[in-house]
Amino acid sequence: MNQKLAVPFILFSGMIIIVANVMNGLLAGKTGLLAVPFWVHLAGAIPAFFLYLRDRRKASVWLQVLKSDPSAYLGGFFGVFATMMIAFSVMQIGAFVLTLLLISTQLILSVVVDHFGLFGFERNPFTKQKAVSVCMILGGMVMLS
Repeated sequence: MNQKLAVPFILFSGMIIIVANVMNGLLAGKTGLLAVPFWVHLAGAIPAFFLYLRDRRKASVWLQVLKSDPSAYLGGFFGVFATMMIAFSVMQIGAFVLTLLLISTQLILSVVVDHFGLFGFERNPFTKQKAVSVCMILGGMVMLS
């Protein structure tokens, strides 16, 4: 993918995630918390299916991945629980605090993943400069909340 598109894609994804979290919370209020992951993932499966049909690689590539590394598909499994927990939490604490907590958690875990090279990622050691940056970001989040 073109690296120039990565930053706008991430920024737009961040906006989409906030809207999705709020919508999932509203859905939980109407359908019940346990139904949210089902409906959210079913609704997501429909456009994903049509995008999949446009993929020139088709099923052979996906089946090869499944045979060689079934853990590559665990994101969907974890996504069900994340969707349910976020749908519950957004209605309890609001979108702003939810987002602060999500970003804080993601920031800390990403440092651990990079530092130790987990999940097959290249090792990227935690430096003093990163430590200062993380502290400033987390400190700002604490001040905002």
